[in-house]
Amino acid sequence: MKLVSRDLCVVLLVSFVSTRLLGQQRTDGQESTVSKSQPVRLLTSDEHYDDGFAAASPDGKKVVFARGPADQSGKSRLWVIALDGGEAHPLSPENFPFNCTRPACSPDGTTIAFRAGRADEKAGGIWLMSSEGSNLRRLTDEEEFDDIYPVWSPDGKWHVFS
Repeated sequence: MKLVSRDLCVVLLVSFVSTRLLGQQRTDGQESTVSKSQPVRLLTSDEHYDDGFAAASPDGKKVVFARGPADQSGKSRLWVIALDGGEAHPLSPENFPFNCTRPACSPDGTTIAFRAGRADEKAGGIWLMSSEGSNLRRLTDEEEFDDIYPVWSPDGKWHVFS
């Protein structure tokens, strides 16, 4: 499975986060606007990896993303990086048997929902893990259908997925 180009992903992510964090609340029912432009910068840049499917944490301090080998020689895993820079760190275990993509952070920031599936199959399921990468648990079966794009309800009690 080919991940989104890391440069595009980062530009989209920074644009999303800038808009979300700098948006002004309007009382006239109109959509929020960005109050000032922010420079675009790379969060990740490593020719050995394809990074994609970025999700900002609710507090806007971290980004969870999928990272896989650029040469498609191995599985993608979930990683995390601080928005203010620093080193990216893996979240999902190296021995986890599935490709991990499409993370979504819970509203309270304690849990990550994500799609997990084998590269050679079209089926995948939704899994959960703590925001530190522990306590992996299956939410849906990855054997029969391709469950993707998990989204949390605002209260964090429900999941919606395709």
